[in-house]
Amino acid sequence: MEKIYKIMTDCAGCALKMETSARKTPGVKRASVSFMTLRMAVEFQIPADGSQPDTAAIMKNVRENCKKAVPNSEIFL
Repeated sequence: MEKIYKIMTDCAGCALKMETSARKTPGVKRASVSFMTLRMAVEFQIPADGSQPDTAAIMKNVRENCKKAVPNSEIFL
């Protein structure tokens, strides 16, 4: 399952830091940030029981991790 989120960041280096932080978040299978389009694509891991992932909780953690790496960034959920 993949979702696209609008982001705000000031530079390509900051976008890379956001991408790295998102990838390290539990529940995220893959993350990709485009500074040119100001978008973040996040693919979520499917739980072992086959249920739908709690994307809201995972994205809350992604947002917190990205804020630690790039304090002036934003992910619009």
